[in-house]
Amino acid sequence: MSKVNSNAHKEGIGENIGIEMELLLISNNESRKLLNTPWGEVISGMEDRSLRDMRPQPDKHLHRTFPIDCEAEILDWAERFNLDKEITALAAIKSGYENKKISRIEACEGILHLLRWSSYGYWEAWEGRSYLYFDLLLEQPAIDIQQLYEADTWRVIRQQIGQLTATEYSEAVVLDWMNRRKELEQTLDEKSDPRILPTMQSHTRLSTTLHHAITRWNEEEDVIGILGREHLEAAKWGHEEWRISQILKSGLP
Repeated sequence: MSKVNSNAHKEGIGENIGIEMELLLISNNESRKLLNTPWGEVISGMEDRSLRDMRPQPDKHLHRTFPIDCEAEILDWAERFNLDKEITALAAIKSGYENKKISRIEACEGILHLLRWSSYGYWEAWEGRSYLYFDLLLEQPAIDIQQLYEADTWRVIRQQIGQLTATEYSEAVVLDWMNRRKELEQTLDEKSDPRILPTMQSHTRLSTTLHHAITRWNEEEDVIGILGREHLEAAKWGHEEWRISQILKSGLP
């Protein structure tokens, strides 16, 4: 693990600070059930709210979209297209794309909506601060934000974070943040800057919940992590066989 005292990205605030990075934890089992349900039944189930029991139990440490909002997103998406209601949801989306009823971007949006329904929850943080949470896990600090979305980077992140307890990781993140501020000759005195304590508490909370999310992904067979970002087209969410564009092409792994 690289030394904590890295100021490669200053205080962990880089480009696109207002954009959210998101790690979505989905249920492998429940996503398969939903995507293998006839499309007509998915639509009717969202309309009458009868599919809510199919959602996994929410992870209390993570955020999760409310059922009514997920239902609305799926129904709004479905109303835009006349897909085959007799075949499975995934087959209907795939067929619609292959028959040019819907674009690749639109098809992947539909799949992502269904995966969100099948999620335990998600972790999110400002993209510009994500260096602070990941640089200390990498052999070398990330060159740019795109590197922090790459599959190879996340293989290292998952392996390295698994060697630390949540407390160890959170303390390392806060220490890194403090050292970066010192190197930039910025105060750590909360009397001089009232944002110091809330910012430290935020880093503690986000690093602890990130550790929790990745630990579930590492240790639970049913949990799949899908990484994305705000405003990123759905086709580019996820990695390798769990990349949304790959699911459209080849189905679920």
